[in-house]
Amino acid sequence: MNNNINLLKQNYPNIHKDIIKIFPNKNTYEIIKTKTRESTLKINDKDKFYFLHSKYNPNREGKNIAEENYDESIENYIIFGLGFGYHVERLMAMAPNANFYIIETNKEIFRLALDNVDLGNILANNRVSLSVTDNIDEISQVLNEALIKENIKIVLHNPSFRIMSENLQELKYLLEEFKM
Repeated sequence: MNNNINLLKQNYPNIHKDIIKIFPNKNTYEIIKTKTRESTLKINDKDKFYFLHSKYNPNREGKNIAEENYDESIENYIIFGLGFGYHVERLMAMAPNANFYIIETNKEIFRLALDNVDLGNILANNRVSLSVTDNIDEISQVLNEALIKENIKIVLHNPSFRIMSENLQELKYLLEEFKM
């Protein structure tokens, strides 16, 4: 997936500089090939584990998430959790004129996505603004930029949301309230 790294370097040099130094914990993260031969991520968390995407068909799951969140009147989507991008790819295809503000708060997962999934359509798309950070000030800056736009929808990728770091608990609570 060298193309991902090259596109990241070209379009998001600050993220690239940070991400190339990331080496995901092999005890925590395990790449699994699904029955449909796509990649998903098994996350080992103490004495339990869960999957970032469907262990059977991540593309179908991504399609379902996109369909649940698509609205033809929406011009700007704020997406919390890129994961491996299945849901983002599908939503981008459904909303070809919308802008996407994507916030991934887990750098290890983003690095694994770069190394295991073709993110070219996301990384090279001029309708996408990507942030990979768990810094609340940087996230606030992205939100301030996006929330002044019209026709906005916030999309939460629940598995990514579930593993948000401790320092983002307040943001997590706000987003949970927003979801209700």
